[in-house]
Amino acid sequence: MKIGGKRRLYMYCWNAMISGLALHGYGQAALRLFDGLVEEDYQIFESTEDFGVLPKMEHYACMVDLLGRVGLLDLAYSFMKAMSFEPGAVLGALLSSCLVHGDAELAETVSKHIIDKAGCLSDGEYMMLSNMFALHGRWKEADNWRRMMKEAGISKVAGCSTIEINGRMYKFLAGDGECG
Repeated sequence: MKIGGKRRLYMYCWNAMISGLALHGYGQAALRLFDGLVEEDYQIFESTEDFGVLPKMEHYACMVDLLGRVGLLDLAYSFMKAMSFEPGAVLGALLSSCLVHGDAELAETVSKHIIDKAGCLSDGEYMMLSNMFALHGRWKEADNWRRMMKEAGISKVAGCSTIEINGRMYKFLAGDGECG
């Protein structure tokens, strides 16, 4: 329990230092500090075998996610391709990073890997791809992803929200124009 507590405290300290620097006009220093953490994590991964630890799928997944989140998408993709494991969920994490950082080409490549492995994408992955291409004005590709989703027999689940007003619950479905 103490180890977990210390790790959480460690995370809070780094967040506080980075946020404090950024909030007080030291953005470059905050970025250098953050970049140093990414580099440190990469070095730790690289040194695992020196300590007799063979990296497992979870280690690779963590690194692909880390690299993807900070926008090092090409490195994350190379890392994933170098794995001796089937990428599985790592592909989903990389696809999500591609969408966050707007790399449509790599997102398309990764999505094809997912389709090759799983047979199709999830409804959310199809929608993310379609929306990303639409945001970039690439309407043909956006329509193509929606068509592929339809052909795969996958439909988007409508979003739903509830609200309580005067002790009564109201439910709203995306696009229904009514409440009840």
